[in-house]
Amino acid sequence: MPQAIASTSQRVLIVDDDSFMRARFSDTLREAGMETATATCAAEALTAFAQWQPDLVLLDLIMPGPDGFETCREIRARSHARHIPVLMVTGNNDSDLINRAFEAGATDFVSKSIAPELLVYRCLCLLRGSRLLQKLQESEDRLARTQQIAHLGDWEWLPETGEFWQSPEMSRILGLASGTPASFETLLEAVAPEERETVRENLEFALTASSGCDFECHIVRPEGSRRLVWIYARHEQEDLSLPLRLVGTLQDVTEIRGVEDRNQMLKEAVDSLQIGITFADAAGRIVYLNPAEAHMHGFQVRDLVGRLARDFADPGAGHAPPAPTVGEGRVWRRESINVRRSGERFPVLLTSIPIRDRYDRYLGMVTTCEDISEQKLAEEKINRLAYFDSLTGLPNRALFLERLHQALAVAARSGERVGLMFLDLDKFKDINDTLGHVMGDKLLCEVAHRLENCTRESDVLARLGGDEFVVLLTVVVSQTGVAAAAQRMLDSLAAPFQIDGRTVYTSASIGIAFYPDDSHDASSLFCSADTAMYHAKKEGRAHFRLCSADMNRKIVHRVAMETSLRRGLEREEFFLHYQPQWDLKSGVIVGAEALLRWQSAEFGLMYPADFVPLIENSDLIFSIGDWVLREACSQARKWAETVARDFRVAVNISGKQFKQPEFVERLAGIICATGVDPASLELEFTESVIMEHVSRTREKLNQLKRMGIQLTIDDFGTGYSSLNYLKHFEVDRIKIDRSFVADLPDSEGDAAIVKAVVNMGRIMNLKVLAEGVETAEQLEYLAELGCDEVQGYFLARPMAVEDLSSGISSLPVGTEGVLQRSEPAVPVKVLERANPWAYVPPADAGNV
Repeated sequence: MPQAIASTSQRVLIVDDDSFMRARFSDTLREAGMETATATCAAEALTAFAQWQPDLVLLDLIMPGPDGFETCREIRARSHARHIPVLMVTGNNDSDLINRAFEAGATDFVSKSIAPELLVYRCLCLLRGSRLLQKLQESEDRLARTQQIAHLGDWEWLPETGEFWQSPEMSRILGLASGTPASFETLLEAVAPEERETVRENLEFALTASSGCDFECHIVRPEGSRRLVWIYARHEQEDLSLPLRLVGTLQDVTEIRGVEDRNQMLKEAVDSLQIGITFADAAGRIVYLNPAEAHMHGFQVRDLVGRLARDFADPGAGHAPPAPTVGEGRVWRRESINVRRSGERFPVLLTSIPIRDRYDRYLGMVTTCEDISEQKLAEEKINRLAYFDSLTGLPNRALFLERLHQALAVAARSGERVGLMFLDLDKFKDINDTLGHVMGDKLLCEVAHRLENCTRESDVLARLGGDEFVVLLTVVVSQTGVAAAAQRMLDSLAAPFQIDGRTVYTSASIGIAFYPDDSHDASSLFCSADTAMYHAKKEGRAHFRLCSADMNRKIVHRVAMETSLRRGLEREEFFLHYQPQWDLKSGVIVGAEALLRWQSAEFGLMYPADFVPLIENSDLIFSIGDWVLREACSQARKWAETVARDFRVAVNISGKQFKQPEFVERLAGIICATGVDPASLELEFTESVIMEHVSRTREKLNQLKRMGIQLTIDDFGTGYSSLNYLKHFEVDRIKIDRSFVADLPDSEGDAAIVKAVVNMGRIMNLKVLAEGVETAEQLEYLAELGCDEVQGYFLARPMAVEDLSSGISSLPVGTEGVLQRSEPAVPVKVLERANPWAYVPPADAGNV
């Protein structure tokens, strides 16, 4: 598809009562880089034409109401539309309709069945022709202005008849005596010999070129003097029955060309500037202004010459900075408010410089004027983007924090209380997932509107992002009043929302904290309200909860733990335990899962449930996650060298880690640095992690598989559990979550689920590992089902690396390089480290 070639996109107005044709043409032209607008009838077309000012109009010939002919005539009646192409669209090739279209002012026409590429090329050609026509018109206008102030000789030439006419002024310039016969050859003979052929070629070119020609050359007068002349020529043929005619001018520019060139350059430069420029005399009256200055104020240049320059200023705008005195001669720069002819006020930036002659006499002032309306609007927009939420129009986090700090400073001086409400919508993600983000955004706007109706003018309602809102209560009389306000908000949100014809329900959970009762600074006040909101959600949603002393103690404890966690890596307080994993059919240890532990100097030995959530909700997940991978890879290499080549180490990967754009590259660096065989490494992902952004996830998983790493879906059955995603992801193993193993074999529901997963794994050629095996009955049942692998407390608890290494080193190695017991045995509970951690499956396990 061709692309529109222009510094800015070309605008095309599409007028058609057929929605399919509008969409088809619009899509085709947009693909080619053009901007489009559409109209369904003549009235809409004329309105859009006036407001949007398109570069081309694609107009349907036959429409209800005023048809395409009438619409085209209306467009052509507008003064600024004479060069804008109008491309008529017809459903048939009736010559009468086509003739009428051209008579109405159409530039060209196409069939509705035209191919998209041909339509784009046709539009591009018309747009290019339009630009050329406009340039030609501008050139002719400039010539007309020049002829008014210049003394020119003019001439005409009819090549077919040889007739040539020149004005007396031209004869004088050429130095010809009065009455000397004029001819085209006489003109060429007057040209300097070395330029004569070039002049002939230029004039002959003008016979066919629509733009004519203009050039300078030297002439030699009969007495031998040389003059520099400027020649302009163009052909004319008003009627094809008349002979072609070349008309032109000739001007002697010998003495004035240098000055004229400089003046013309200066004038063209000043006239073309988008910044207004005004020259005012010593009395303050305008002697010159460029078109930009006049148009900026809604006038023509001729309307303002002779008027006082201060007439532009708004008399009610107040006093401007004092102007420099005549003797100071410095630049005067200031902002002001000017008034357009229509009475509209607008901001301007003025820069004035006093002008003096060689005798240092003050002649007047040159002032540049810039319309800074867009700049002011941009500043306002930037301010809104910086301090207001673009979706709801409410204050954003930055502005809210600013107001909160101000309120706390005032409260600290006055001894008053300040309240903070933290509001989070319940199950908003479900609405986004089921109804779409557009519907979700509209719901957020409606929620914001209802909340505004529940707050006082002195309160500050803001949206922090997502579905989180906060309310700053600057005047708190009592907790009872705040609780009543919170209940009003909940009641307001309980009523159904009507959005785009659909009924949507939502609710919210609100946490409330007070200064100075619960916290003494903005950050801890936020934490207190957030924690109270979390407790409100735990109580069943659609509730509010006030912060309590117990919550504060938890906040303090959590902050202390986060601080200690950040020092944990530096103090080398983290270490790994490993829980063995058994193959049910062979009864050998085939691997171990790496589990993070923390020996905190402040809190003692900490297990994952106590600190991993804090890590995952902070940026520590990246540094600690990398450390875990390095440690696990190093240990996997050692075990592969000393125990068994195919002994694997499994590492859990969090969603935040996996979402890092450079996750694969970072992992590859760790593998290279530790020297581990990628086949000895197994990465475990939860279902929710791999199902987010499926296409990107699939590509990452494929990259990991290409590296030779084993992949496992952890906690299978608790998330999506979709066969559709399993068949698209190249995983090696699925782990049945311990929640389904805990009640085996007594729970019929769990037994059915586990059996289904094992059968699915067999069909899809996936290993199935059951975790959380804690009884002999569970182990026996899993073996009977044909589960591939197991791990759990019944077999072994997570243990230090040296414990696992010393235990497995005492066991005999099988013929395939795997660990196994030498004598048959039934599954037994693993005892302390003195006992070997291996078991031999039941005698019939191999037949399952």
